[in-house]
Parts: sequence; structure tokens; C-alpha cells
Amino acid sequence: MIKRINTLPAWFLIVVLICMTAGMLHFGLRLKGYEFRNEVGLNFEKKRLGFAGHGMAFTDAGLFASFFPARGLSLEVQFTSDLSGEPRFRSLFSIANGNRNDQLIIGQWGRSLMLMNGDDFSNRRLAPKIYLPLNPGQNTLVVISGLNGTSVYLNHKLVRQRRDFVLTLPENLDTTRMVLGNNIFGTDPWIGEVAGFRLWNQLIKSDQTDIITPYLELLVQGSAGLLLKGSEEATLNIPDFKPLLYPSYLRPPESEDSFQTFVFDVFLNFFGFIPLGAVVYLLVIRFNGQAFTRAVLISVAAGFLLSLIIETAQIWLPSRVSSLHDLLLNSLGALAGGILLFRAGKD
Repeated sequence: MIKRINTLPAWFLIVVLICMTAGMLHFGLRLKGYEFRNEVGLNFEKKRLGFAGHGMAFTDAGLFASFFPARGLSLEVQFTSDLSGEPRFRSLFSIANGNRNDQLIIGQWGRSLMLMNGDDFSNRRLAPKIYLPLNPGQNTLVVISGLNGTSVYLNHKLVRQRRDFVLTLPENLDTTRMVLGNNIFGTDPWIGEVAGFRLWNQLIKSDQTDIITPYLELLVQGSAGLLLKGSEEATLNIPDFKPLLYPSYLRPPESEDSFQTFVFDVFLNFFGFIPLGAVVYLLVIRFNGQAFTRAVLISVAAGFLLSLIIETAQIWLPSRVSSLHDLLLNSLGALAGGILLFRAGKD
């Protein structure tokens, strides 16, 4: 079999290598249905900020640099959720700095609302969180969280209380942003309308939301449009296209990834690069004679370089993740392809 492969003309192997490289670039850089347009609109009549499923609104980094909750924090969100969508996690509100494990997030899963820190959306790690059912129409959510636990009010009624659960802000507040209608990476879009938002760096009572001045307040007004007021100069950004707020390069594997995802990644990234390593090995042997060890090394170098190009380009693609795990598996797959032909040639 190896002798028949060795008789293939060099031009044919080059064409195969070009086609394989083009295919890998296509699958590595495709957008997977990501929508770059920022679908956020102002409804002046209803005085609401609308999110159509591919949008996000966010503050500048550094807005929370002086946010020092002495004993806890309180927040209020007035919103209307779309309850007809598929059951998946959708981020209504988050305060984050790019670290998935260190964020405050309020999201929707089906007809339920989820309050949590971190990224254990599937509850695989059994991280503390609060669930509550959503009502059709507009909801007013008030969350009061401090050292004595967290109390949640929905439409002016106490619906959940946990003494062992405290919502916290990210550690590095200098780079922290608030995001509405999505997560900080733009990959968990929420569908619905927000009529108002307020945040306090202190514990308040549920009936004091209109009395105590908030640290940050979002108002949607009929004539003035969108108004964001805070103790610091505040701007709510709604660009025409969704930006990449926190690019990540060669991110290590996420503990949130399921076993099925891990197996799929191994199959796709490792076994997918074996043919590449094999073809590069054959080309090196064709042009350099019996340099078997050099051919194997060049095979793994080619796989590593192609994978590095893909993972580097993925930094700027919001729907893709630049992964160290993928880079290692791709390189090992190319190495395996070269070694397989090396062993076959010796046998």
C-alpha cells in the first residue's frame, strides 16, 4: 500500500495538500451563523430598549472602578422576556471583565430566570444559583445580596431567599463592564425588552428603590431617548455592529465543556489533521529522499503552523474560540499522520 502511495505524482500530492488546507481553513474560520449586526432598538412609545436576538448594549470599561459595596449590592431590572424561544441559556444582564469564572450574571433558561456567579449554566459543577419562574408581560426584578445571603423580589413579592448564596462582582473592577441583552462575548443573546435598570453599591430594602439614589441608573424616556446616569460619567454603547469586547488567545479548555464536546473535539481536531501530516510527510520524502525523521518533524511543524494561523484568526471571530486545546490536538494529529507513514514505510 505504501509503495502505491509513493508512486503518486508530486503535483497530485500538492493539489491534495492545497485542498485539505483550504477545507481546514473553511471549517476553522466559518462563522457558524453568527450575526454581526447589533439588533437593539429604542421603542419611544413604550419607553423600552428592545433586543431582537442578536444584540447587546454595554458600558465602557472602568465604570465600576469606584464601586465599593461595603456590605453588599442591590439591583433592579424592569423587563419583558420572550418566553416562546427554544430552551437555552440567554443572558439578560451581566457584570464581567472577560473571565467567565468571575462574573455576575442574570440569564433566562426557557421560562425560568437564573441568578449566579461564574459560568455553570448547565449546573454540571453544582455551583450555587437561584432559579425563579418568569411571568408573561413586564416583570420587575429586585435583588438584594450581602453577607447574610440573597433575597429576590419579583413584581414586589419575595419569591426566593438563600442565606448561603451571595452575588459578587468581578475582582478587577478597572476592566469590568455591564452588558445588557447578551454576554460579554456576544454569544448568548437574549430576546425581550428592558424598561429600566438600577444598581446600588449598598443594601437597600425592596420598597426603597425610588428613595435611595442608585450608583447606576438606566432610563428609557420618550423624548430624551436613552439616559444612563451614574456616580461616574456613564455611556451605554449600542454600536451598529457587535464588537469583540474581550478577545482571548489560546484559551485553555473550559471545565463547563461536556464529555460529548470533548470527544467531538478530539475526533475532529486530532483525527482531522492526520491526513495533513501524512501528505506533508510524503511530499518531504518525495523531494528529500530518505530523510524520514526530517519528514516527520516537518509534518508536525506544518500541522502546528496551520492550526496556529486558524486559532490566531479566531481571536477576531466572535462565534469562534481560540483554543490551546485545539492547537495541541491538531499538532498531535499531524504528528500521528507522519509517524503512521514512517512506521508503514519501515514495515
